[in-house]
Amino acid sequence: MSNVSKLESEVLLVKYGADYYISKPYNMPLVLHKINKSAEKCKFIYHEEKLVNEEFLLSDKAYKDELTSLLNRHGLYFKLDNSEDASSYSFLMIDIDNLKTCNDFYGHLYGDLLIKVVSQLLFGEFRNQDIVARFGGNEFVVVIKSLDSKKVLLEKCKEINKKVNELIIDDIKRNFSCSIGFAIHHSNESFEDVMKRADFALYKIKHTTKNDCMYAEFKD
Repeated sequence: MSNVSKLESEVLLVKYGADYYISKPYNMPLVLHKINKSAEKCKFIYHEEKLVNEEFLLSDKAYKDELTSLLNRHGLYFKLDNSEDASSYSFLMIDIDNLKTCNDFYGHLYGDLLIKVVSQLLFGEFRNQDIVARFGGNEFVVVIKSLDSKKVLLEKCKEINKKVNELIIDDIKRNFSCSIGFAIHHSNESFEDVMKRADFALYKIKHTTKNDCMYAEFKD
């Protein structure tokens, strides 16, 4: 860097992010050494970034459902375990009716498309603070935080039933439906207890009318 003092050069180079600088007259062994050092540092940074990206992808795959991009069962439990306020919530278990029949008639790709469309519907129906997850197969779970009104929940479940009935896929309206069991968390029960109540209500709907919802009463 001719016409600039050595001190000014150092200040400028550090300011603009240089790790090394070479002044005249050039010492070739020193130049090569510094080039090799810089290359090693670049390789280390690349390796570290690659590891971070791989860890992120592994984490994402561990907690996300591949088909729907919703949380999977592991992601649901992880979110609940790390929730700041898990003391007040309602729990919905939602099951797409007759998915096997749909797969048999229209193929598994169509069945997968139905699962994806229902997942998008559910994701759009709830707030960011709520949790929507694919629990497995044709079953979804929704955790609605800070809501303990049976009346409001019943209206919401009926609305979901109606919207699934009205779904149009590939420009064709078919007889889609879902069954829903829902429960409100009580202070002296665990997440698993609430889930069991909602699951039992879902079971009763699935084996009677389908295309409906049922509230799971709390019993001491």
